[in-house]
Amino acid sequence: MRRNTRSVLVCAALVLGFAVGASAWEEPQLDQKMVQASELQQSVQKGLQGDHKPAAAESAVKLAALFDEIHDFWERKGVESAQERSHDVAVRARAVASLIERGDFDGAKLAARNMNGNCQGCHTAYGVSVSK
Repeated sequence: MRRNTRSVLVCAALVLGFAVGASAWEEPQLDQKMVQASELQQSVQKGLQGDHKPAAAESAVKLAALFDEIHDFWERKGVESAQERSHDVAVRARAVASLIERGDFDGAKLAARNMNGNCQGCHTAYGVSVSK
């Protein structure tokens, strides 16, 4: 429960950062990175549902690297809660990749659903959409 509360608070800070600082961002491609993140997350889910486990692991690794970049963006902005949230997603994505590589597909599916649930919770709670 405590981790969910923390995740929601961090997501709120991310969303507020989007709403308040959008016009002043030095990196307008952050929106594109969020679209990429959504696409990679979907690739992980689809790969785990079918016979595309190696592709799912590759997407999870790419997702982790992408959220490392997003973390660095928020670090430069000094938004600590957004740094924590992006770091958390990167760690979770690496865990998904590791579980796939070890052959623990049930564990990977659960970890990916949990990762996806955190994203969906923030997007739903704060009305953030990821559109192409």
